[in-house]
Amino acid sequence: MKILILTGRFGMGHLKAAEAIKEELTFCHRKDGQKFDIEIIDWLEYLMPHHAKYIYNGYSSLIRRNTIFYNLHYKSSENRPITQKPNLVGYVRMNQLIYEKQPDFIISVLASASKAVAYYKALSGSSIPLITCVTDITGHSEWINKYTDAYAVGSEEVRRSFIQKGVPETEIYITGIPVRRRFHTENHEKTPVSEKMPVSEKMPASEKMPASEKMPASGKTAGFSRPKILLMGGGLGLLPKRLDFYQKLNNLVPAEMTLITGKNEKMFQKLYGRFENIEVLGYVQDIEKYFLRSDLVITKPGGITTFEAIYTETPILALNPTMRQEKYNAEFIEIHEIGKKLILKNDQADAKHIACLIRNRAQITHYKRQMRRMRHDLASCTFTTIINELTASLPLGGALHNEIFSFNF
Repeated sequence: MKILILTGRFGMGHLKAAEAIKEELTFCHRKDGQKFDIEIIDWLEYLMPHHAKYIYNGYSSLIRRNTIFYNLHYKSSENRPITQKPNLVGYVRMNQLIYEKQPDFIISVLASASKAVAYYKALSGSSIPLITCVTDITGHSEWINKYTDAYAVGSEEVRRSFIQKGVPETEIYITGIPVRRRFHTENHEKTPVSEKMPVSEKMPASEKMPASEKMPASGKTAGFSRPKILLMGGGLGLLPKRLDFYQKLNNLVPAEMTLITGKNEKMFQKLYGRFENIEVLGYVQDIEKYFLRSDLVITKPGGITTFEAIYTETPILALNPTMRQEKYNAEFIEIHEIGKKLILKNDQADAKHIACLIRNRAQITHYKRQMRRMRHDLASCTFTTIINELTASLPLGGALHNEIFSFNF
């Protein structure tokens, strides 16, 4: 069975989701003997190979500098009526892609790619099944298309929103937002927070360890381990810019902290080596290791990041949610009691707030328990489940009918 996964690189979330789906299906192939031939395609690069990088760079620049215009567009289209808008260029390129790859299934983690597939199906009459994976914890109308066969959504809230917008309940599956298997805590050991001794107050300057005697990476010293905090701003490294904020964290928060700046090279150069209690790293490939060893992650609340935290049972402090979907994600975090949000206002007060939270073992433990329950609830529905159900519902006992239409323009 040939499966095509369509993605994009607006940030890193869509690509991460695509890789996670491919990994799940590959694992199920090895485990159950199902034969999946899976290929990930960057839809924007395929659609506009000479312009895609400029569009991606423009998006990154817009998000870094000002989210006002993005949020205005997002809000204006949030509850827009579901229509199939003509897109001749998208149709021609999608026709070419399907003719080249001849997929039996298409999974899209990008709203614009889902629209292109749906429009292709509408014009061509193709019955290739389309699964749309929603990578935000919000029921935005941009994800909904008439010719989508199934929706994989992150939460019950998104499911209800889609039903209100006319999507049949039978087409919606709550899978969570997919993350790589290496984030799943059942594959690792995570030290319970109850086994970590809280640190009451910041050590006086006279008692600080010299740099040559810094605590080892395991965090063990004098028979106990200090709490660990991970700070990150996603793949784009969207972090607070004020040096005073990090100075206050270094001085007031009783924890070992790791700050990952991602692809924000300027921030890395600005902060690297400045603080005794904050390890500063750039872009890392094995981010799951830092989640798994941490008691709290302070981060921009992207959809993928939120579910990486859930699967590693790392409570979230959602930092300055500015993009509209981030605000929905932060609400989700607080409603489900897996963390809280923090709007930065005063460096000293914010650092004290973080210090208070990391000292509160009961609260951190409660967040972890809620994450564990959520993770267990999501375990029953996978992309393999969706594919099997759709295959069984196809004509002739589940045989796939892959109509390929070749047109000359």
